[in-house]
Amino acid sequence: MLLSICKAFNDVQTTTSRDLYKFSKWQAPPDEYLKVNVNGAVFADFRKARVGIVLRDMSGGIVMAASKNEEEVDEELHSTEESFASAGNLINEAKNLMRHFPEVQVQHVNRIGNGVAHSLARYAWNVVDINIWWDQIPSFVSHALWFDTN
Repeated sequence: MLLSICKAFNDVQTTTSRDLYKFSKWQAPPDEYLKVNVNGAVFADFRKARVGIVLRDMSGGIVMAASKNEEEVDEELHSTEESFASAGNLINEAKNLMRHFPEVQVQHVNRIGNGVAHSLARYAWNVVDINIWWDQIPSFVSHALWFDTN
């Protein structure tokens, strides 16, 4: 009986993980668009937050990647109000830039579909302020990039 319950639990876990991956896999933007993925890593014990950012084209190629040291994590891009957080200037500037594009979408994506940005956020623990890579990928994200495209 116990073995049958364990097998049923494992089957549900495997199916759920498979289904989550299928619906959360990184999706390319439409033709002629770029896609920005952002991920935050919070190190609660140290009261630190880090951010990974990747800009990719419609074929999944990396245009720009960055790892950034942040003092706090904000989710204010959807708000129409001005941000007064310590990173408020950055948030307000992002909102201002978004107004200049004919179409902008901000949506949550599970970490499974955001592996490159997550790797960049975790790497940011080693960054004093910001590291930026243009038209290339840092070697530590190559596995996440491969996973995204396969």
